[in-house]
Amino acid sequence: MKKMSVALTMAMIAFAFGYNTANAGSLTVEAGPIWNNNDAKNKCPNVCKGKNAKWTGHWWTTVWGKMSVCQCEGISITFKASKGDGKCPSGYVLATAGDARANQQKACKALGTWYIARLAGGGSMDGPGYKCKIRDKDRRGMGHSLCKKGNPPVSPPVKWVGASGGSVPSNALKGGMEHPPGKQTLYVCRAQFKGGTHPGKVRSAFRGCNIGWGGREHAVRNYQVLLNNPSFRWVRASNGAIPKGAVKGGMEHPPGKQTLYVCRAQFKGGTHPGKVRAAFRGCNIGWGGGEHAVRNYEVLVKK
Repeated sequence: MKKMSVALTMAMIAFAFGYNTANAGSLTVEAGPIWNNNDAKNKCPNVCKGKNAKWTGHWWTTVWGKMSVCQCEGISITFKASKGDGKCPSGYVLATAGDARANQQKACKALGTWYIARLAGGGSMDGPGYKCKIRDKDRRGMGHSLCKKGNPPVSPPVKWVGASGGSVPSNALKGGMEHPPGKQTLYVCRAQFKGGTHPGKVRSAFRGCNIGWGGREHAVRNYQVLLNNPSFRWVRASNGAIPKGAVKGGMEHPPGKQTLYVCRAQFKGGTHPGKVRAAFRGCNIGWGGGEHAVRNYEVLVKK
């Protein structure tokens, strides 16, 4: 998709809605995502072009009295000012990005080109090497920020939370379903056992994280539960294959401290989280007191 400066985009919208932009000075930008994207696209039909365009909603400028400016993820926005605007020194402009009602980020942004990037959740911290913020308290689970040109969008880190006795924290990743009995949800967990850390499954009736090891199923009372992450995807694989971006769930020791990845497989009418590495030739799960290697499975991947 071709890059488009915010000035050109604003001019397009101003022309369509009859706004005069001739006297605009330094640019103060506030982002307010539109959550009804279909409605937004109807109002701004010509801005997002190309089959890979991702809609971000409206961006407003205080310079033009809350005039709506349509933008798309990946399109550039350029800040221009000849001198300081009173709130920021010369060479900078004050920008506010985020939901207008919560999670706002205000900062003096250096003049130049920045990208509008979608943020997939996250925590209030800078991503490593990135000049954009991540927000984890956005109730809608979606947000956008300004990232310096050349930096990729930021996604939140993988997070495991300690638990015990079958407890499952809120926002735990649903990894499958136990059937029978009664189609109970299974969550992704991991537990330390025999010198290693092994991904497995948990629900309250288990009273622990159930893992497969040494041909048997073991319930470990103290464990960690994987939290959901909007960057997660399940990718099909087989015969021990590990797709790019696979989520590391632990380590097999012995032999040789081999990395274990989070997988899930269909077995006996259910879908069960487990562990995989190349030597297994399948996704290893615990079920019915035993350990089972399932040749065709899915691997958890972080995009």
